[in-house]
Amino acid sequence: MRLKKAAEQESLPSVMDLPVGGMTYAQCPALWTFFQGRTLASERMPIKVFDRSGTSHRYESGGLNGIERVDEFHRMELVKLGAREQTVEAAGALAEYFKRLFEESDEWLEFQNLSINGTTYPKGFTVKLQSGEPLWSGCSGIGLERWTAVFIAQKGPDPSKWPKAMRELYGETPRGIRFL
Repeated sequence: MRLKKAAEQESLPSVMDLPVGGMTYAQCPALWTFFQGRTLASERMPIKVFDRSGTSHRYESGGLNGIERVDEFHRMELVKLGAREQTVEAAGALAEYFKRLFEESDEWLEFQNLSINGTTYPKGFTVKLQSGEPLWSGCSGIGLERWTAVFIAQKGPDPSKWPKAMRELYGETPRGIRFL
């Protein structure tokens, strides 16, 4: 493939296994199979779920290279389920938290999402509320590689230039590999 810039389709079965599953392009779909086809008790809303069940895969390089180019990323997902008002309120609270968390940055780099998906996933996975009211959802995927890339882009790789709180979390820089 690399040499000819074309795949010899007849030889693919000899070098590949049959697929056994799929990879998600977005953050929260992995969680929805747990709720699929179920009805949720209205008095338990809103539900807030912390999910770190896997990686997300998508080609989003767009001319980027190095650490900021992401094809696969390890993510944590904050998912909110509930009535419309509950989901919008939870998203607003999370947006305020992110704002406080990153407010001391003097430069802005977009790297974090916060989505209110409405009824898209509940309808797609046939998840309902006991009350019959439409179930809404929202999510915020936290890509660890993205957070690291943005932090280093803003603060640099030298821990002595990082905010005190981050230096305390990081601790001492480990000794590097030494070749002879």
